[in-house]
Amino acid sequence: MRLSIKSMALIFPALLVPLSALAESWSDGGYDALYRPDTFYADHYGCSADTIGEHTGAMIISEEQIEGYFINCTLSQPRSLAAPNSTQYSAICTSRKGEIAEELTLQRTDRGVDITRNGYTTEYVMCDLANDEAERWVSREEAEIEDWKLYYIESFVRMETYNDPDNWVSFGCRWNWKEGGIYVQIDGAIATGPEVIFDIDGKQYPMTTEGAIFGKINTGCEDCKDKYRELWQAVTLGNNLTVIPSEGRSAEFSLKGAHAVMGDIPCIPIEDPAAMPH
Repeated sequence: MRLSIKSMALIFPALLVPLSALAESWSDGGYDALYRPDTFYADHYGCSADTIGEHTGAMIISEEQIEGYFINCTLSQPRSLAAPNSTQYSAICTSRKGEIAEELTLQRTDRGVDITRNGYTTEYVMCDLANDEAERWVSREEAEIEDWKLYYIESFVRMETYNDPDNWVSFGCRWNWKEGGIYVQIDGAIATGPEVIFDIDGKQYPMTTEGAIFGKINTGCEDCKDKYRELWQAVTLGNNLTVIPSEGRSAEFSLKGAHAVMGDIPCIPIEDPAAMPH
């Protein structure tokens, strides 16, 4: 029977790589460190060794083993990739179905590590950095940061801006940072499309309302998902936004505070745009 890293720490604490050594490994270009998901919903996750493997706990990479709630893999046969700071491994991962052999890629980032499995990438932030940043999210209650605000509707978080009560743009997500959608109202009327252009500092990002209802922008089609992610990043990095529905109306908005409210990582786009709350 293979003991987990956390179990080894409890039974043989001297055998566990000290967290200080993990930090040294990281600074030397390795992957060994303590992590949590690098996304809005996980900022309250435990980020200490005693939470490793818990549902809202930390993940650890140490001695070519990864252990967390959603991932438990032993790594071997490292191969450097063309992408910067990337290594591909042959992995044996444990799941509800037993042990599965797969290829897994680790890529160091400025904040932590990206783990790619079966074509899907999950971003993690180092706990040292995450704990330092925790104070910037003082509350998950309604908040206003410059020209943007954040508030909740049941299990949804809304991040939006107004220039008057009749003109607003809102990005919405589930609390788990999934089912991301966009809502637009201009001159007191929802955008009916079929196209809505988001002009950010002179660069245009066309989106469609086709397939969506109640003023929502379609973020679920294959092409829409990529455009949605690009738009999210542009909104958080820009200065001014002009929204231009195809019926001819338009409104301008400030992007001051958008980055503080929305963060760097887009919500996972919604698959069914009609499913988002009104």
